Amino acid sequence: MADPKAIQFLEGIYSRVDKQVRDIVQSMLPNVTIAAQDDGTVVANDHRIVNFQGPGVTVTDDDYRRRVNVFIPGAPVASSTSAFVSAAGAEQTYNNGSSATGPAGWQTLAYNHSGTGWTASIANGGAGMPTPPSGAAYVANTNSAQAVDARHLFFRSFTLPAGASTSATLQLVGDDFAEFVWVNNTLVHSGSSAESTVLVTINVPSSVLIAGAANALAIQVCNGPGGFPSSSFMRLSYRLDVAGGTTGTDSRYQLLSEKNQANGYAGLDAGTRVPTAQLGSGTANSTTYLRGDQTWAAGGSGMTDPMTTAGDIIIRDGSNVTTRLGIGSSNQVLTVSSGVPAWAAAAGGSAFDGVRYTSNAGQSMTNNAFTIINFGTSVYDTNSRVTTGSSWHYTVGSGTSYVRVSAFAGLVSGSWSGAGASTQLGVFKNGSEITRLGAAFAEAVTSGNSNMSAGGSTVLNVANGDTIDIRMFQNCGAARNLDADHKTVWCAIEKVG
Repeated sequence: MADPKAIQFLEGIYSRVDKQVRDIVQSMLPNVTIAAQDDGTVVANDHRIVNFQGPGVTVTDDDYRRRVNVFIPGAPVASSTSAFVSAAGAEQTYNNGSSATGPAGWQTLAYNHSGTGWTASIANGGAGMPTPPSGAAYVANTNSAQAVDARHLFFRSFTLPAGASTSATLQLVGDDFAEFVWVNNTLVHSGSSAESTVLVTINVPSSVLIAGAANALAIQVCNGPGGFPSSSFMRLSYRLDVAGGTTGTDSRYQLLSEKNQANGYAGLDAGTRVPTAQLGSGTANSTTYLRGDQTWAAGGSGMTDPMTTAGDIIIRDGSNVTTRLGIGSSNQVLTVSSGVPAWAAAAGGSAFDGVRYTSNAGQSMTNNAFTIINFGTSVYDTNSRVTTGSSWHYTVGSGTSYVRVSAFAGLVSGSWSGAGASTQLGVFKNGSEITRLGAAFAEAVTSGNSNMSAGGSTVLNVANGDTIDIRMFQNCGAARNLDADHKTVWCAIEKVG
């Protein structure tokens, strides 16, 4: 059996050695303190390891910045891609001669790229060059051959959408080669003659890009060192693709930074209501109202209601003043009198719309021509449609599509010039002949007296405002008068549809 005192002695030695080893290890470790915080409570961490849990958590080693990145998803990210390609006029260019150093600060947005010596890029056909990157074109400062070691500077500003840039790739072909490439004044590529007229792909660090703002791309093209041809053309083509992400619209997430901000959400007041200040500009109180343009505005005095009786209506009177038009009497209709609404009897017009006119004036009819007959005596004219006189005509009223035209006219007895002479009645609408109502022709004799007459009836298709007149044609050899008898010179026109 082991001696208890021996066991106690050995345990004491073990305890002292363990403490010494822990002290030595502790002294070798860096002086780092790690703590974890969860909803406001700091949790001591003696293990020097922080473990992130939950769906979507990712951890990546960022050796370039000597750190570890932990991505904890919040609002979802919507991906986006922006492409910027070389094109005539899209860049500002500068002939820097043989100097390898351009004007101070030319790679930055702050520099004046429209100053002396700077011109817009011009198109270059790229003869003998590789196919440019997709969508890009060859551009140049000049299309003239340049000396060995000549340098041309190309500057382009471009704007990225808001969010975060995740990656960027620049493809370019330089002739002879792209000596230096800067993005936002950060050198991202140094070229050499080995890249002469070769498509070069450059991975641009996303950290040098500025999302939601203007960025600068600067490229210095060299015409080759000694040993290249004595002179040659200089040109450039490129395509910059930038991938990024912007905050999505998943309703499960809301950022605190969006509260009470443009395109964000409104915080509620103590009464769990949206503050009136968030609804519109201006002062919100018991005397103002919210307009459609999101402005709080004072209410107007409004219009005083002038109506007093059931059936009253509001009108503008002859002085253009808002007033009351009292209800009319039974069977009255609303019409217009002197330019303002008024009540009037419903008679308005006759149920029958027609006219009948005669003439006993013995009007002279011109030889070998149509003459308007002036039916000067009204038998009836229910709606005052006829205008009498030398330009006698009937005017079609509204709502009329068809009228029946009937007429008869006879000439006094007299001699005729020969066989084939005639008298005819024609119906004219708006000055143009529409149809003939009837005709009478002389017998096949060379002379003799006869009274000729013509008449008939027809239906015309008409429209509101059309005019209708009736004309006689006769060619007896001289002017001849109409019968002076209302029974043989008359017309009738009536609405039939």
